[in-house]
This record gives sequence, C-alpha cells and structure tokens, in this order.
Amino acid sequence: MDEETEWLTQAENCSGQLSIFNSHDQENQPDEFLRDFFESLDSLERKKEYFSDLDRLRRMSNEPISKCHHCGANSKVYAYKIGSYARVLIWMAFYGEDGEYVHIPTSGAINGGGDYAKLRYWGLIEKSPKNPDPKKKSSGLWRLTTTGRDFALNKATVNSICYYSHPPGEVLGFEPDQVSIVDALGKHFDYSSLMSGYEWEVALL
Repeated sequence: MDEETEWLTQAENCSGQLSIFNSHDQENQPDEFLRDFFESLDSLERKKEYFSDLDRLRRMSNEPISKCHHCGANSKVYAYKIGSYARVLIWMAFYGEDGEYVHIPTSGAINGGGDYAKLRYWGLIEKSPKNPDPKKKSSGLWRLTTTGRDFALNKATVNSICYYSHPPGEVLGFEPDQVSIVDALGKHFDYSSLMSGYEWEVALL
C-alpha cells in the first residue's frame, strides 16, 4: 500500500477526522460537497479522479488547517504559487554544472527561509540523496533539472499554481495557466538585471 492509499484509507475510516473528510460546524455534519466523498468514491482510481478535479482542489485549498481527533495531525491542501524565490534557479544555472548538486543555503542567492524547496513540486530542482557518511552533509544540496535550467533561462514555462496535500505530502494537481520566470520574480526582481549580474560575476572568475 503506497503512502497516498494508506493515508486516504486511514482518514476515511477515522470517525473523528476533520479536514476534507468532515465539515467544521459544531454538529460535525458533512456538507453536500464533502458527503459525496464517501458515497461515490469507492475505489482508489475514483479517489485519484476526485483529487484531479480542479474545482474541488480549489475549494479544498480554501479550507482552514484542521486537526484529526484520532491522530492529532494537521491536515491541509495548499495552493502554492511559484514565487520570487525562483530567482535561486538563475544562480544555480550559472554556478552549478549540469547534474551538480549545489548548497543553496550558503549561496547568498536566497535570504533565509526554505521556500525554494517548493520548486521541486514543479520538477525544477532535485534534492541530493542522503549521504550515508555522517561526516559528509547532504542537507541543502540541490541540483537543477533540465526543465529547471530551461525555466531559469526563460526558455520554458510552468504551471502557475501547485496543489499540495499534507499529509501525506503529495502533489495533487496544477492550475493549467502557465508562467515564466519573469512572471514568478514579480515586481521586486528584474530578470535582466539578475542575469547581467551573474554573467558579470562569472566573467570575473
């Protein structure tokens, strides 16, 4: 049984489960939207269809974080936009050789925070496998994928929003709208200036 199947099975059978399985009113009665989860989703394939439905994903992402009365875990579907933290991809494109893992936290390309790790949901970066040697750290090491490099160089676009479920920690779907890295950077970062800056730095090496 994979993680998604196990999580769905446990949550469906939990009488005290809130989140997407129960409504949040005081009487804990399922509303019309959630009730059909139990009445119609009688197989894993139909559950997957449920999660792939954009209208449902949008609605689920607007639900507040809830807590399972049985296990105490928080449950939430998040709608993540690819944001200005995507600028780290430009740094990786200039300083990381093809297939090379680079240490992002010490790069100076990002001022704190780990939002950049969300880029993996779009398949733009890959995390380094854990090193079995305790003397060698693998935390914070990432590499660009082919799609990530193309996106960084403004040669490709990606879906604007990713729907992510925790638990079990799975990507459920994407909005069809496409964005470029220029769109992701927004008004606070200029793509041409970032590119020129890194080109100048690399030229001095």
